[in-house]
Amino acid sequence: MMKSLPFFKQMLILFSVLWLFSLLTFSTPFTQAASSTIVISEVQYDPSGAEPGSEWIELYNLGGTTLDLSAYKLGDEETFGGGEGMYIFPSGFTMAPGQVVVIANKAADYFALFGTKPDLEFVESDATVPNMTKYSAWASGSVALSNSGDEVLLLDGNDALVDAVSWGSSTFAFNPAAPDVPDGHSLERNPADNDTDSAADWLDQATPNPGSVVTTGNATPTPLPTATPTPTATPQATPTPAPGCGKTSTYTAIWEIQGSGNTSPLVGQTLSNVRGIVTADFQSGTGGPSEPRGFFIQAHEPDCDANTSDGIWVYTSTSVKTISVGDLVELDGATVVEYQGPASFRWDETLTELDCRTGCTVTTIQANYGLPPVEEYDPPADDALAAAYNEAREGMLVQVSTDATVIAPVNQYNEMVMVRGTGADRLHHDAPPFGHRIIVDGDGVSAARCGVDGLGYIKTFDTIVYNPAAGQKVYGPLTYNFNTYKIQQDDDTACVVATAGNDTSYDPADNPAPADDANTLTIATMNAWNFFDTTDDPYKSDTVLTQADYDRKSTKMAQLICNTAGLNRPLIIGLQEIENSTVLAKLANDIAATCGVTYEYYTIPGPDNRSIDVGLLTRADRVTVLSVREEQGCSATNWGIDYETGDQLPAVTCSGSTPYYLFNRPPLHLEAQITLGGAPRTIHVIVNHFKSKLSSASCSTADCTDRRVEQAQHVDTLVDALLAADPNANIVVLGDLNDYYNSAPLDVLDKTSGVLTNVWDDAQGPPSTGQGSITRYSYIHDGIAQTFDHILVSDALNALPRILSPRHVNADWPGSHISDTSMYRFSDHDPVLVAFVFGTATPTPTPPPTFTPTPTPTPTATPTPSPASTLHVGDLDGNSTRNNRKWSATITITLHDSNETPVANALVSGVWSGATSGTASCTTDAAGQCTVSVSNLSRKQKSVTFSVTDISHATLSYNALDNHDPDGSSDGTSITIASP
Repeated sequence: MMKSLPFFKQMLILFSVLWLFSLLTFSTPFTQAASSTIVISEVQYDPSGAEPGSEWIELYNLGGTTLDLSAYKLGDEETFGGGEGMYIFPSGFTMAPGQVVVIANKAADYFALFGTKPDLEFVESDATVPNMTKYSAWASGSVALSNSGDEVLLLDGNDALVDAVSWGSSTFAFNPAAPDVPDGHSLERNPADNDTDSAADWLDQATPNPGSVVTTGNATPTPLPTATPTPTATPQATPTPAPGCGKTSTYTAIWEIQGSGNTSPLVGQTLSNVRGIVTADFQSGTGGPSEPRGFFIQAHEPDCDANTSDGIWVYTSTSVKTISVGDLVELDGATVVEYQGPASFRWDETLTELDCRTGCTVTTIQANYGLPPVEEYDPPADDALAAAYNEAREGMLVQVSTDATVIAPVNQYNEMVMVRGTGADRLHHDAPPFGHRIIVDGDGVSAARCGVDGLGYIKTFDTIVYNPAAGQKVYGPLTYNFNTYKIQQDDDTACVVATAGNDTSYDPADNPAPADDANTLTIATMNAWNFFDTTDDPYKSDTVLTQADYDRKSTKMAQLICNTAGLNRPLIIGLQEIENSTVLAKLANDIAATCGVTYEYYTIPGPDNRSIDVGLLTRADRVTVLSVREEQGCSATNWGIDYETGDQLPAVTCSGSTPYYLFNRPPLHLEAQITLGGAPRTIHVIVNHFKSKLSSASCSTADCTDRRVEQAQHVDTLVDALLAADPNANIVVLGDLNDYYNSAPLDVLDKTSGVLTNVWDDAQGPPSTGQGSITRYSYIHDGIAQTFDHILVSDALNALPRILSPRHVNADWPGSHISDTSMYRFSDHDPVLVAFVFGTATPTPTPPPTFTPTPTPTPTATPTPSPASTLHVGDLDGNSTRNNRKWSATITITLHDSNETPVANALVSGVWSGATSGTASCTTDAAGQCTVSVSNLSRKQKSVTFSVTDISHATLSYNALDNHDPDGSSDGTSITIASP
């Protein structure tokens, strides 16, 4: 049977599913540090002396090795980017085993209180005491401990959490918090080597004792011992392990390889006599990057240490070893490796493995030795604690002995996410922690064994059944890749079986799209997820689809757009991750074939290296496009953006203090006119696809938040300019903004700092009020629901009645739908649809006169406007569109009579000049509008002009002197359009 592990999926992802690089893997603010032998042992946050100068923190090294703290940090800011303090230790500063270190706020104030000097100080006050240095990358303020409630954090060189304590009103470290102690007392860990990560470790110390620790649990502090050299060392007897724990013969144990930290103490060493029981055999894969070959082994004699794992992955590749599950084997010539993924996608942590590809032999010591006990997998919710929990079980056999709720469906890699118990709601990015989620990998699960390849059609809120008698349970070794721990389902032992859950909260069939009527403006944003054509662009790193995949992709999106349970034919659709106008043309044709609706399409080739640009679809029967233009921005930072052959150069010139381009995927700005509520309305839509969370050398933050903030500021400037011209402008900013609701880039745009309203305000976020209650999400990553796709609107639109309708057709549905022609799982993002309801157009009411009672009121006749006798041009608008090496221009003419009422059935005649010559004419519709266009213009010609020469009508005469243009884009008679 072909089985696989996800350890080497990276090449498959890089070459076939590059969508991962649109989104940096989500991670929580803290990971568990590689070493936790240093603890915070005492804190005095409310001293009798000056505050905060007399405050101090004590650290204790309870381990057996000297540790270099050069890159460690200590402070009271628990949030990255916060305003409290975080400081880094001096270069070369170390802590020996058993050493105690005191860090004071100010050495001078500390000396005044205790008569001794601390080891370090935060604020320089004594030249003889080394200083800690502000770690501005984490926090901008200074350490000043709050008496009513605060926290102290110790971080390692990777900013991973080593230890923390919180007291009073702060429950950051644990809940309940440590006790709030009186003035002059300290908070002491007693004993200092007690580390259960709970308030029980701490007590109120009435007599603070900086520089010494209690290690026996009694009330008498034990001072730091002074080492005394001994001329001749006395051999110590080897400790006798507890019954059933430790080795009974000489060999290399797996727990010795794993060690108690995140990395092996034996990394890089080639070992002999490594013994363990084969717990799972995955050598029958293809041997390619998506199905590596290897097996898991686990100690037959555990060390009974909860901090060390008894299991490990053995990588064999094509060097298949003769083994059987349950055999006790011995490895010779295996090298200890800490694998962290490929250079192009490094994981946050490493997987400890034994490389047994070459020069490595595997010998069976005892066949059918029997499997080791299976660990029940129940990680804690706290993320830092869960990281330590998982590290201590890496490579070991685990199982989940209860029913569970699916919170993320099976994806295209056969991975799903669940939580223990039934009826659970989804996890949401805005409400951590997430440590208790359970990720199951079904790669290699076969239909021959389980009746379905992989994990099948499991979707959100389905129930995973625990029925061991029928071989139905989540069971297998625990592994790590792509920043998460996962149970590698072993279908030789058990199958994953699900029963259907309640999907009414997200199933589009139960949540219809808004109606399509003359009063409703419907706008959608959708990430098309690598919508490429079948032709290779030699200037881009584009993906080339097969014809079958290309057809299927377009068909699925056409089904979505047409289906009343999908998007229900919205008037305007903003798209992301579309390659070019070719794919949009195909999609428009497939929509027309599916539901008979014609869409016009627009995109402008930009500088994105993969050619995943933004685009627009507009309903031809309802939307008059006035202009479509790119809105590239300029930056002081070199983001490495280069325009290639085939890209359209932007209109903006970047120079001076901002000489660099800002967007790989520049915003696309649509100005359109739509008749809504009986009157023509001008609508502005700005389509965006901001920088992903994938790190970049140019970014000053790990997930490039700084660049997305700058991109949001540019879009905010565009919005401000539109509102300056028309305070009542109807403006929509939409797209995949690659950041969360209430994140810094969104704060720039919404009412936090900007002028727009996010329609996600209408949806429910956490806390959950029951399964399915959380609806504010458009994406689920590793089981965590989040909002990357946004629609924000100006006050004019925000004042209208609206219906927010996220179309959850992707995030909650299994990856098996990717290969069918339904509207489900065409993307990894859910489309977001919103409808604005315009009332029937009515004249502005005249304020009534003040009422004065009279015995006999005299009716007043309603004024009747004079009959119109003339007509004129009331507006001229135009847009240009690029078509390969050519371009075209379209002019929209609006006619009014002398009462400024739209005039229908008037024949407009005019002439072209500039890039072309000739005449053109059109007849106005009920809205008083008609269009003329010219195409196949040479790009060498930079502009074209259309001039109205005559207008004829059955009853009205043309008065050219009344021609005007309220938006100033023309003089009312002639309009010039620049090439795109």
